[in-house]
Amino acid sequence: MNLAPQDLSAIRSTGRSPGEVLRMLRVLRSAPPVTLLDRACTIDDGVERLHHDRLSDLTARGATAGGRLSFFVPASGASTRLFAGVDNAADLHSHLGALFAGLDADPRHLPKVLLPFHIDGRGRHSALDGHSAEAREVVGPGGMVQLHITVSAAHQAQVLRAFEGIRLRTEGRVVLALSTQDDATDGVCVDDRKELVRTAQGLPRFRPGGHGALLGNLEALGGDLVLVRNVDNVAPRDVLAERVKWRHALVGRALELEEALAALQDVASARALLLEVFGVDLSAATDDDVWDRVGRPLRVVGVTPASGHVGGAPFWTQDAEGRVSPQLVDAPQVGLDADQQAAWSTATHVNPVDMVLSMRGPYGKAQALEPLRDTSTPLVVRKMVDGHKRTCFEHPGLWNGSMHGWNTVFVEVPAATFCPVKHVRDLVRPPHR
Repeated sequence: MNLAPQDLSAIRSTGRSPGEVLRMLRVLRSAPPVTLLDRACTIDDGVERLHHDRLSDLTARGATAGGRLSFFVPASGASTRLFAGVDNAADLHSHLGALFAGLDADPRHLPKVLLPFHIDGRGRHSALDGHSAEAREVVGPGGMVQLHITVSAAHQAQVLRAFEGIRLRTEGRVVLALSTQDDATDGVCVDDRKELVRTAQGLPRFRPGGHGALLGNLEALGGDLVLVRNVDNVAPRDVLAERVKWRHALVGRALELEEALAALQDVASARALLLEVFGVDLSAATDDDVWDRVGRPLRVVGVTPASGHVGGAPFWTQDAEGRVSPQLVDAPQVGLDADQQAAWSTATHVNPVDMVLSMRGPYGKAQALEPLRDTSTPLVVRKMVDGHKRTCFEHPGLWNGSMHGWNTVFVEVPAATFCPVKHVRDLVRPPHR
């Protein structure tokens, strides 16, 4: 498998590695990589359920951590998929006329973060408004809000202009940082003959490498306790208090875990805690490996009861060495054989992308994230590229294989805290209207 000299030159000129492109091609020309499911994470077997007193204690504790918090919202994608099946403006306005009436631009050309997601007596509220409002409530009265959003380069100026109104209304309390997905993380595609898809100029055609390509953005943020949520999961005001309570609870659990890990004094206790809390069996590992695991970043992930929602799910998965660990899994990672599909169907919870990342671990030290990525779990997806369905390479998902080596705890959160918008018609349903 070779690349032509002009391919090598084009790849290097964009900061990409020819070796990495060849690796992508090998993945695309082979059987799709799969994640081996052991069993679903369920209550008391990988998923924690917080009862009243414990919930109250963790919520109170999490509410004190405002100074350590920042918020990370991946929003690099366009909003085109939200409008699938909507043929024209008349069709759009027949469903959502009040929400979109009078906009200066066709909403299909807006980035997701600027789409109006709610309307009430005070007017229209975009995803940017919603994430800013929720972050302010989580940080608490008077605290500074560090909000980081990934956007495409084409939308940066537009988002900054829209944010100016938020900055003025909050008297500078919200600080917005934007970043773009590094072009060097883009992936290649192949056609139905497994040949490299090319541009009109005959050079390799690259496309964004999925949200796993944002791992570098997350690390560059330099955050301490980072709260992550999808851009299209925006809370209207009538459910905001409940969402904030549970975000505080997840923060409180992260603080509790940091303290427990930092207090470990001997390797036997460390092995026992890693197994009991994180499901990581290091009984045969060296002492150095145990302490390395203790000091890693950790994440507390809210998962909701499935309740008809579709999406990724928490599972116990098995790696090539037979080691089992709790991970978030998306459907494209699952093998097509009957046993694996049957295992996938047993999921009791879904991943709403509601997580607290303790980026510096229990010892407060910033860590490199790339070494903890499971590079054996890239995604092979079918996407429209230049008007044709192509098979494309994407990096291991940001909260899937890219956080494979993190210490992970799943906590059940109520379905009412999950307000996703996967299609524009979701906006006519409660709680958005």
